[in-house]
Amino acid sequence: MHEQMEKFRPYYYVLITLIILIFAYSTVYRVAWDDIQRTDFTVYTEAGKAILYQLDLYHVQNIRGWRYVYLPPFAILMVPFSLMPLALGAFVWYVLEIAAIYYSLVFSIRMLGFETDKNTRFLYFALPLLSLSVLLLSGIMRCQASEFVIFFSIATFYYSQRNKVVLSAISLAFATLIKVFPAALVLYFIFKKKWNYAFAFAIALFILGLLLPSLKMGLHTTLTDYIDWFHVVGSKAVESNTDRQFTTDLYKQLLDTTKSRNQSFEALLLTLSVPAAWVKYYVAGIAFVSLSIMYRFSMRIHNQLDEIRLISAFLIWSLLITPIAESHYFGVLILPLLTLSYMVLKSQSHIEKQHKLITWGVLICIGCMILISSPVTETLRPLCWLSIAIWYFLMYGFKNQNSIVDNSHLPSHIPTKNEYSL
Repeated sequence: MHEQMEKFRPYYYVLITLIILIFAYSTVYRVAWDDIQRTDFTVYTEAGKAILYQLDLYHVQNIRGWRYVYLPPFAILMVPFSLMPLALGAFVWYVLEIAAIYYSLVFSIRMLGFETDKNTRFLYFALPLLSLSVLLLSGIMRCQASEFVIFFSIATFYYSQRNKVVLSAISLAFATLIKVFPAALVLYFIFKKKWNYAFAFAIALFILGLLLPSLKMGLHTTLTDYIDWFHVVGSKAVESNTDRQFTTDLYKQLLDTTKSRNQSFEALLLTLSVPAAWVKYYVAGIAFVSLSIMYRFSMRIHNQLDEIRLISAFLIWSLLITPIAESHYFGVLILPLLTLSYMVLKSQSHIEKQHKLITWGVLICIGCMILISSPVTETLRPLCWLSIAIWYFLMYGFKNQNSIVDNSHLPSHIPTKNEYSL
């Protein structure tokens, strides 16, 4: 497979460069020059202006009527963008998103300790980009913040693998202060009894989430904004979908779980006609059972690959249990997909079987990307089903993981930046 892929490597890089340039123009056009603004970027800039001019953060809205729904610290980070010309700000945002996805891949590859062979590195770059291309490009073109959540979530474990407690805690704090749900990842460190990481995360959350914003806005204003966020967004997210419909004006913008782009467990259960009043209990039960399975798995980890399998499972779990998990959130599957690819390509199976498994895996992912491209088929929740399948294979392997993966191929040390530079 590596020899075959080598022939297409130059074309791959040319194609990636062209895609980046074309979508850079398209993104800036959609933000700054199109008649209808179809991105979230202007929501963020309005939030930045609210911080500058001391406006009500959770009532400002862009020209389309979309309101700001993130936590206060993220709005502070948007202040510089609110001062830039719209086209320039959108371009800088786009570049940062591309960098976030690139380093999400780089960190994932280094975590698994792939060989320095250039064909292998190209393969591992190409597989997740091809498999997740639709949702990654969708998130980038809509100027979503999810690309940064993906990066910081993966960086949390990348730095923890290298025993960099502070950087790991800061990464998890940043991810949490953008989308909130990554806070559930702290359970991984609790399971592993890495109390210093959990404690460092709490401190980072306090400093980045309360102390530093208070220096800019004042403690009273910061606390008021958090209370407003809880009443406007947080408390509504834990209600049933039926109740939200009548208790919040953010229902159409964000909190309607039945929207086609929502791929969470809650959305799947509603699609399967589970009564809305019972959905929360079903999700809680599923979350508890899957958490128990991951806990049992964490008690019998034997090598680095097992550790990364658990991390990948946690990333999927933290995403699926949230009420709202839009399609572009699932770019975090970068690490789980790479982990599965590693399991297959380092297995004791015949090379032809490895190739077939990789090929079918990529085709299934592409099929899911095709399904989410239409609002009709997107309601089948293909990303939810795909994530469940990936989680299962991560936890249980292909019937018996120990008989498949040859652990002698695993690195005996943590790879350094120079060893695995890309």
